[in-house]
Amino acid sequence: MVFGKQVIPVVKKILVVSNLDGNLDGLTPADFNQSNFTMTNITIVNNSNGFEMHDAIKVRRGATATITNVLITGGDDFKDIIDLTDGKGDANVATTISYKLDAGITPSGNEVTQPTAGNATVTTNASNTGADTSAFAWTGYFN
Repeated sequence: MVFGKQVIPVVKKILVVSNLDGNLDGLTPADFNQSNFTMTNITIVNNSNGFEMHDAIKVRRGATATITNVLITGGDDFKDIIDLTDGKGDANVATTISYKLDAGITPSGNEVTQPTAGNATVTTNASNTGADTSAFAWTGYFN
């Protein structure tokens, strides 16, 4: 959470995509309401200085995600960048993610953890720019 220039670490996972099967936590994977997300133009910033973010992106429990133009930036305090596994069911292998890590980010864990059933399409793209930060100019955070 950001208040002015002070960063207060609140969460360890930023973008979590999970299955929408009611409140059953992936226990009914045959339901017709399985999640199929599309997200684009995302910037994930970790400027918390000493607070390790565990998963910048997490897709789990049968969810399928199409995530494009992600920029991950900030300090070097990341454990895993993209995690497509979960104890109650992994992401669907049809998931596609295009991301860019800013220079200097080296996760202490895995950059990408693939589903057990096979590999999703996860690619780095050096031309990713993430969100248009001009919408947040009023905060003074992206100076």
